[in-house]
Amino acid sequence: MVVAFVALLAALGGTAGALSGKNGVDNNDIKKNAVDSANIVKNGVTGDDAKESTFGEVPSADNGVQGYALIDGGTATVDPASPSLNITNANVTSGGVGEFCFNGLPFTPRSVVATGDAVGGNAAQDNFFAAANIDGGACPGVEQASVESRDDDDTAPAALQNADFYIVFF
Repeated sequence: MVVAFVALLAALGGTAGALSGKNGVDNNDIKKNAVDSANIVKNGVTGDDAKESTFGEVPSADNGVQGYALIDGGTATVDPASPSLNITNANVTSGGVGEFCFNGLPFTPRSVVATGDAVGGNAAQDNFFAAANIDGGACPGVEQASVESRDDDDTAPAALQNADFYIVFF
């Protein structure tokens, strides 16, 4: 009868084994390929746990930044002391005071952003207007992009003014 009682307890309670260590599982504790994504909590694998070679290319990576530079407004040139990508002096011309033209870029701009270099020049109070793939009229021919720099000194209309600016193409 004692044997029958022990057998009943084992059947109802099951058996258990303890792992060595606290909150730890070693590679010998689990059979190979026994754990799949359904057994892992969402965002439970990060950093060094992931094998990067198993990931595909990020789909939106080709839609990111195509080019950038700091443009010297006085000379309409790329500042050689600042980082730049895919924009050279050959791509930048001046259409007149405060007007900058971009052509010959090794990509087709989808969008462009320009903002003043408030630290390095007189652009702290300027407004910048940037446009991609239109003929703004200030540049000879049809430019890939253009930027206007206007002095925002509370006079109307704001006068065109050469000022240093950062440009980013998407």
